[in-house]
Amino acid sequence: TIKVWGPDDWSLIRVIEEHDGWVVGLSASGKWLASASLDHTVRLWNLDTFRCARVLEDHKDEIYCCHIVGNMVFTGGVDENILMYCE
Repeated sequence: TIKVWGPDDWSLIRVIEEHDGWVVGLSASGKWLASASLDHTVRLWNLDTFRCARVLEDHKDEIYCCHIVGNMVFTGGVDENILMYCE
């Protein structure tokens, strides 16, 4: 579960529950948020709409980290791989 809190009064704006496992890593850049999960996926969220724009499913095991750099997303997990996605 990802909870989005308002910057002014810290009120709860949105709850995102599309992952099937714990969310253990987040990275934001511009209008994008990447979330890494124990469900073996990284999801890319549009921060304007809070909708999932893409699901990255190339890891064979749990994913513990993700990082957005420009138009690239890096992911790392238990399968001992670091994957780079470019658009």
